[in-house]
Amino acid sequence: GAWTGEEVARIVLENHPLQLARLLRLQASTLDGRYQRARDTLKLLADTGYPESSVTLAKFWMKDRLVPMGTTIVSKLPIDRQQEVLRFNQAMLTPTVEARYTTQRTSIEDDNHETSVAGSLKPLHFMRLKATAGTGEWSQDLKKEVRGPEGVRRETAGVYDVDMDYAGLEASFALVPPSLGWNPLELRAEWLRREFSGDSDLSVDRTAAELGLHIVLPVYLALKMEHDVMPSARSVVEETTYDLLSASAYAEIRNGWLFQGNYSDYDISDDNRRWNATARSMVELWEDGGVWIGGHIGGVDAEEARDEYWTPYQYREYGLVLQWRRRFPNMAFDCWALAGRGRGDVRPEDTAAYEALRVQAARQRWLDKLGDAPEEDWEPILTLQGQWMFNLNKLLDGWIQVRRTDVPSYEERNFSAGLQYKFF
Repeated sequence: GAWTGEEVARIVLENHPLQLARLLRLQASTLDGRYQRARDTLKLLADTGYPESSVTLAKFWMKDRLVPMGTTIVSKLPIDRQQEVLRFNQAMLTPTVEARYTTQRTSIEDDNHETSVAGSLKPLHFMRLKATAGTGEWSQDLKKEVRGPEGVRRETAGVYDVDMDYAGLEASFALVPPSLGWNPLELRAEWLRREFSGDSDLSVDRTAAELGLHIVLPVYLALKMEHDVMPSARSVVEETTYDLLSASAYAEIRNGWLFQGNYSDYDISDDNRRWNATARSMVELWEDGGVWIGGHIGGVDAEEARDEYWTPYQYREYGLVLQWRRRFPNMAFDCWALAGRGRGDVRPEDTAAYEALRVQAARQRWLDKLGDAPEEDWEPILTLQGQWMFNLNKLLDGWIQVRRTDVPSYEERNFSAGLQYKFF
């Protein structure tokens, strides 16, 4: 039938060039994680005559983008506007398949490689299902330092090699808020079965659960629980597992000023415990160029020393972060560098062992070969990470990520790459 006067007025106001530009700014800001700007733009639309029903639709669109699944709360929209959102979100139901390769090498002689394939689909707007299967090889050639009359020498402490096959399922849900004043909650649950062979025939069920929510629009909090085997070959042989509790926070204090923080607590089955904490504040230097700068502090502490995984004692670090993030029509880059200083403390048992050895060396008259007492000084740290995401065509995407970490007593090299195919 013919349009009513109210419908004509709404269409005219919605398609005014200035309001279209503001709506585009709102959408771009939301997708880029600039929630303060998106919220300010939404308020500007509402204050400058944008139709009330269209403001409500824009607000729903923003909230749908707060979780990766793009959940649509269509039941709370006016009937005549539901199809507009449903048409937009229909593409998000596209099933995908992806292949991934990762490798990790560390200074504790880890050499881990994994290859996996995964398929995902969205049977409902509020649900995503993912199935994964893969294989990998973990090896570790442990060394230890021994002090004696000949000085300090490194000896082989053990060589471990395990093969791994795994398969699992992951389900993600977005919970619909009771009213427009609440933001969606994201829930994720994962189960993965690992079967090892070689130096170990261990079978482990990896389980994880995660809750994510925007407390207010610019503040995101994630809580996670996880159970898995420690990711080293010797840990597999010794059947060392962990239970993890972690909390992460992301806050946009104002447009162009971000805060990120994380705390993790590992309860390890070999009667050990390790804590990790980091905090980072970033300020945008150049919006068009995607350049950010900020400060970083962090720390790691483990109750007891272990050879098969990193266990620093009262380690802390600080540094300067420089980041470059840019999006182009068919690719995006996210690169950052952290440079600073780090220091751990000498474990009391190491000091006691040195003193006992010093007494023995004095008695046996080789004190001049003993070397200096163990001590820790502030040393340079460096972390470099780069990620390249690209579109090969409308259906095929890819990514490559590299990372290098150098801190006192520990080094790590990571590489991952993958391809994702969308069926339509």
